[in-house]
This record gives sequence, structure tokens and C-alpha cells, in this order.
Amino acid sequence: MARILLTNDDGIEAPGLAILVEALAPLGEMRACAPRDQRSGVGHAVTLHAPVSVEPAALAGCEEAVRVDGTPADAVKLALTTLWPGWADLVVSGINPGPNVGVNVFYSGTVAAAAEAAIAGVPGLAISRDLGEEGLTGKDFEVAACVARRLAGRVLERPLPAGCFLNVNAPVEEPAPWRLARHGLSGFRERYAPDGDGAYEIEGVMHVRDGETDTDAAVLAVGCVAVTPMALDLTAGARAGDAFDEAWGWLLAPPRA
Repeated sequence: MARILLTNDDGIEAPGLAILVEALAPLGEMRACAPRDQRSGVGHAVTLHAPVSVEPAALAGCEEAVRVDGTPADAVKLALTTLWPGWADLVVSGINPGPNVGVNVFYSGTVAAAAEAAIAGVPGLAISRDLGEEGLTGKDFEVAACVARRLAGRVLERPLPAGCFLNVNAPVEEPAPWRLARHGLSGFRERYAPDGDGAYEIEGVMHVRDGETDTDAAVLAVGCVAVTPMALDLTAGARAGDAFDEAWGWLLAPPRA
């Protein structure tokens, strides 16, 4: 029976996490290690200059659950190295109520948790759903929950390559065809608005600006499930070799006289 570690960036009591537990129940045993409260937008931050406290939590369907006073990356790192070392066959992060596409993945705690799993050598899956109506209900997560169950099952049967993880974005409505999608450059068009007291608060709207139709944001925008394989290796272009040297060798060229 598979052993699945669950986490998120919205807090241990977030509805998306409870729905994820229910969706993955047929696949095996589950444990959860998630932030105590909302930690969206913290990216891959880890806590360095303070202790990370841990306390038991109740999460129906999980044999064990804890809340962490830290980031999503803290939660995964702590669970895989200290709380339950060697236990997990898969880490699933989500379900996030909002897309994590394009440049947003660099800010996303949801995606960072899956990346942290890959760093530890455990397959990771980040699952998010597109923006729905105000006032979330279980129905808003149905498509994403089904996608999470199917993909988790496939990854358990055929592990991902070393250093890779999946970032998956699902629409709210069905039918929802699946498509492989490249990581694009879309994101929120943001600004900082003054609050009148000398402080500023970020605000923005999602803006799809990829010219191609096969990027994560573009695929999601037409109502499809965007499945994006990602890698810890962020090197631009080809890996080391002739093609890589040809593309980037100009950086090392001698200065002009």
C-alpha cells in the first residue's frame, strides 16, 4: 500500500487539503504535515533564524497529522528528514484555490512543497485549481481532486525521473481534457496600492501573455487540465554540452579592445 505525505500552503485546516485527503484515500495510507496557517506567496523559503514548532492536528482520513509553525518547504523537509524519514512514497501539495502558472510558480508555496520533495528524492505533485466563484465549495475542487487521484496513481506506478516534479493546474468546470503544458511566462499583473497610512498592499489580476498555445496558463485558459513536468535544474536552454556552449559561450568571450 502506498504511503502519501500531504501538505499545502493554505494551512492545515484549508478545505482543499481535506478534499485532497478524501480523493487520495483509495491509494494508500496518508499523513499530513502542513503550515499552521496561511502561507501563500512564501515561495521556497525555509525558516533559518528561529525554531520551527510542531503540534498534533486532527485531519480526518490521515493516520497522523501535524501543524508546523513554518513554511510549506519547512513542512516537507521536516516530515521527510525528521518526523517520518523514509516513510513517504509520494508528496502531494494542494489543492490550492487559485492557479499556479507561469512566473507565479516562483512565489508559490504549493509548488515549492513539491519541489522540496524532489530535492529529497521523493516524487512530488503540486495541484491547483483555477479561480472559481466567490465562496468556495467542495464542487469547486471536484475536477482538481479527480486529477490529483489519477496522476498520483500513475506516479506511484511509474516514478518520476530524479530531480523532477509535477505542477498541475485544473479548471473548475468539466469537461476538462488533459494536456501536457510547458512552463510559461504569464502571471499576475501587479501593483502596490497605498492604504492611506503610509503602507502599500499588493493587488493584481491574472494576465495571460504567452504567445504560444501550449504553455500552462494558455492551456488552463481554454478549460483544459495543464500538466507541467518541472525540474530542479533551472539552467536555461540545453544542458552542458556543445549546444549549451554555443548558446551561452558569448558570456565568457574576452572583452573587446
